Amino acid sequence: MPSPRRHHFIPQFIIREFTDPDGYVWKYDKNKPQHGIERCTPKGVHWERHLYSNVAPDGKKDPRLELALARAESKWSSTLKPIIDAIRAGVSPEIGNATRATITEYFYNQYRRVPDRITTAATKFVTQGRLQALVDRRAATDPMFASLQEDGLSNEMVARIRKNAANIALMGDWEAVRLVLNKKSLFFARISSPNCSFVLGSNPIGRFGDPGDRHLAHPSIELSMPIASDIALGFTSDGGDAHFYPVEHREVVRSQNLSMFDRSSAVCSRSRELIESLAGPHIRQHKAAKQT
Repeated sequence: MPSPRRHHFIPQFIIREFTDPDGYVWKYDKNKPQHGIERCTPKGVHWERHLYSNVAPDGKKDPRLELALARAESKWSSTLKPIIDAIRAGVSPEIGNATRATITEYFYNQYRRVPDRITTAATKFVTQGRLQALVDRRAATDPMFASLQEDGLSNEMVARIRKNAANIALMGDWEAVRLVLNKKSLFFARISSPNCSFVLGSNPIGRFGDPGDRHLAHPSIELSMPIASDIALGFTSDGGDAHFYPVEHREVVRSQNLSMFDRSSAVCSRSRELIESLAGPHIRQHKAAKQT
């Protein structure tokens, strides 16, 4: 069986909750403004080629992390899909300890696995200077590092090390974050108006609350993301219980969508008009830059 090459950093079961009646979404990618607003299936948005593959020096790609995430997504889907269906039916589902644990696991993994976050962290911490300092320290006692010191670190090698380091971090322990999220109250919020919807961005989880640099555990810090075009999931304050409430004001949804567009490199929605309202200034800026 061939290794998967198209790695979705937002699961397709989530993207399908944002499709129009024909099963398509409208998308806009800030990195490809020349493409404008495009229509595609869930397979065509929020993915990168070999995003989670570790790369060997000979270029061979190891897909084990992607395969592990695919297995986890099956469990997350089995938990979240019935909750989405129940909320749409007007029912507040029971959130037991096992269900809550799965929701927390999905949320944190979604938080840390997106390219917008991975790239920022890898670029910040895995720098050419730090790698060169490591090589210089180890060169006197390790022949491999001595060879690297003699040949120099190529840009390609630095990029490969960054990618692999990011994937190693994704497989790391997250117990401390799990404990913090479990102390917060879990909430689900559903948009009341059928003519209003959330967009889904490439960096879907927003952090709200105190504008200062407070720790995630602080009661003022809220994290949330949409898990369907009409439903958001989040963690807020203290308490550890679960709440369900309606979103009745369009201004709240608009604010969430603007925040999503600002922090994401790409967005999608069931509505072309909604994407146009968010991406319009970016598209016009790109066209103006081309004309100058």
